[in-house]
Amino acid sequence: DNDAMNWYQQALDYQHNNNPGSALISVNSALRVSPELVVAKQLKQILEQEIETSSMLQHANQLLKEGKVVLPKRDNALAAYQQLATFWGNDDIRVQQGYKHVADYYYNQANIQFNRNNLNQAKSLTGSGLKIVSNYPPLLNLKNLISEREIATQIRLKQLAELEQFADNRH
Repeated sequence: DNDAMNWYQQALDYQHNNNPGSALISVNSALRVSPELVVAKQLKQILEQEIETSSMLQHANQLLKEGKVVLPKRDNALAAYQQLATFWGNDDIRVQQGYKHVADYYYNQANIQFNRNNLNQAKSLTGSGLKIVSNYPPLLNLKNLISEREIATQIRLKQLAELEQFADNRH
């Protein structure tokens, strides 16, 4: 059992140094020597989850790089970060960074539509981004700009209608 504890301690050291692969090898060695070592079984589960979530994070980041932010439906960065949030929670910095990248994507797409004066599309994209990161300053600013432009457009349309009415009354 002393050998098992040595393997277990080595596994803890590897884990502490952010090397879950080597830690898993050591914990498996501990379990070969002493299959009923409860702390080793528990550590093995933790390490397997760390390795799985690390792989999931790499996949999510890769999807971002490939531009697969919200599509295809089943294999996109947003879905991957949401899955990671089930392990780590929404407050985890890696999950928050991922969500911020997705919000950036929505901001960029909304801004393109705003600049083309496609206000409904810009508003929809902004809303989608704010559902992911509700207090994201670029999206909040763009939302305000869209509202201001909508109001200005309504005022201009009303003024045009009044001018046309005035012109019709003069003839």
